[in-house]
Amino acid sequence: MYLTIYFSAKNERIKEKVENNLLWYDTILKKMNTYKGGKLEFKYQKDEELEKLGYKNPYRTLPEVVELKEVKTKQTNNKDEVVKWFKRYVNYNRSNIEIISSGSEGIEIDVPENEIDDFKYQLDRNRFDYS
Repeated sequence: MYLTIYFSAKNERIKEKVENNLLWYDTILKKMNTYKGGKLEFKYQKDEELEKLGYKNPYRTLPEVVELKEVKTKQTNNKDEVVKWFKRYVNYNRSNIEIISSGSEGIEIDVPENEIDDFKYQLDRNRFDYS
């Protein structure tokens, strides 16, 4: 008997690091600074350049690059889970079940008549969609 086990699609949430081209214009030194990263945060600290130039007060608010992560959804399926389960089932039960074909939507399997009830029970138990 032939059965088709369908792969179920699911959306997986992943966090990706954001890489932006960041610009900050230094109004005291009159130059544009460029950075790579997520975003700029500003902290009050000592500016080494102003100190070298001889400013009385070399402390000011300066930018620092901070990592930023963005949540995205990636569409995946449970193909690996189905194939892994199938291999364990065949090994554990010493079964003669064979994969006939495999595609992006599912796998087609040839199941001997004497194993069909147990195989369907295991599919239901693992909540796999089949026909």
